[in-house]
Amino acid sequence: MSLKAVPLFAIGLLAVTGVVGLLAIANGQHSRSIPMSDLAQLVKQGEIARIEVSGESAVATTRQQDTFGLRVEPFASLAQQLGSFGVSADELSQINYSVADPPQLGLVATAVGTLLPVLLLGGLVVIAIRGGSKPHDMFSFGKTRVRVRCRSAADQL
Repeated sequence: MSLKAVPLFAIGLLAVTGVVGLLAIANGQHSRSIPMSDLAQLVKQGEIARIEVSGESAVATTRQQDTFGLRVEPFASLAQQLGSFGVSADELSQINYSVADPPQLGLVATAVGTLLPVLLLGGLVVIAIRGGSKPHDMFSFGKTRVRVRCRSAADQL
């Protein structure tokens, strides 16, 4: 790879990282977020048909097929959290409750988004260090070098 192709490669790599990040966001929750207390009220009213928990988030679907997202605290299960808001076991038994594995794309996107900028900056530093022939030329991008010619006294006459 030539030295001129490196900036194009870096720009392309940043573009791919941006697309991966946008896809990770797009694959996230598409539903409106509600607090746990509102979900408990909907469960008590019999409006919730299904709840799917994935990691620290959950998606609740109503009988009218509306979806709501919410955050599940890691210290207790969703059933325990709803129970603390007064939802009984009978009311919970009316809900189709499932636990899914967390999406793996989110973990990959987080890892790539964390490591890629560090690797790009490290690569640019390596290119900058290797690019200069002398240590003082390392960061002299775009600087002009002035050449002074001395004329002899005979040339000036």
